[in-house]
Amino acid sequence: MMESWTALGNGIAKRMPYLVLVCLATGVLLPDVFSPFKGIVPVLFAFMTFQGALSNTFHQIIEVFRRPVQLLGITSVAMPVAASALAHLFFAHNTQIVCGIIIEYCRPVAVVSIMWVGMFAGNGALGLAAVLVSTVISPFTIPLTLQLLLGASVQIDIAGMMTQMIFYQS
Repeated sequence: MMESWTALGNGIAKRMPYLVLVCLATGVLLPDVFSPFKGIVPVLFAFMTFQGALSNTFHQIIEVFRRPVQLLGITSVAMPVAASALAHLFFAHNTQIVCGIIIEYCRPVAVVSIMWVGMFAGNGALGLAAVLVSTVISPFTIPLTLQLLLGASVQIDIAGMMTQMIFYQS
């Protein structure tokens, strides 16, 4: 029985890039079909995070936090700066697109990244820590990033945002 589940998991993993594109297209093109399932999305993300955490040891997590540049240097600094440079290069004429691209790359690391880390035998502890830490600090890093890269001042209800994160509300 276990071999069957493993074979199914391996088959899905091999086709994951295509499945993601199909699911994304289906969700964009047929939003009304899938909107009734909106309520279970937080539960699925919580389960994915929990499942990803099961394979990590406390020692692995501590090791990740000993290298903060590896943990957040790429996701909180390098990616937004690179996104800003490319957005300004290709979309300098449209500030809304530039702003949107920068926001996309300064937001917290997606929970689904834990799935990708697991499928490609990456550092699970690093992936989990990046998701958790980037989510917790996002009320501070998003306004700071927008101020530094766009010169825009953004007001965020930090207490409200933290409450929503704690209770996983949308």
